[in-house]
Amino acid sequence: MGRHSLVSARITVQPENHDKTVAFLQTLKNDDTYPYIRTEMFSTGTKEVPHQYFTSIIAFAASYKNIEDHFTDFVIKFEHVLRNIDFDTCKLHLETEFLGDYNFMWVNKKINHMKNDDVVKNQLIETDTFYFGYGNRTKYGTLRDTLNDTDCFDKCNFGFSYPINKE
Repeated sequence: MGRHSLVSARITVQPENHDKTVAFLQTLKNDDTYPYIRTEMFSTGTKEVPHQYFTSIIAFAASYKNIEDHFTDFVIKFEHVLRNIDFDTCKLHLETEFLGDYNFMWVNKKINHMKNDDVVKNQLIETDTFYFGYGNRTKYGTLRDTLNDTDCFDKCNFGFSYPINKE
């Protein structure tokens, strides 16, 4: 029997990008390579007012066996989704059976332009497409008070590190 892990995320999308996002998610269909990411793992919500205020929310949830052993592969697949939608921010929570809980954050550089001081101050890692961060963060990507926070900021204790080296 393997370790049980839960992954959940919320992705914010501007209402005008909602339909395009849903259309892309419908193309995911069957994924037969572990770790799986399929259309059915996303809840697309609504863009209709008054049921949404300011942004649409796309939710993701999945239960995996030993996902921490395959987390780099999961993030590569998950970032493929993020690259193909016009999202604002994405917060992802990984809950492992034995290794603790972890929080991850992506901020879309195409939509959210941060000053270099903000990137450094908030311990964000900048790539061509995203600002990425570990830990407990606000909806905009800035760090929350972390005095008693056990989240990792530069590396997870199960070997995941960012940016991903795709060699």
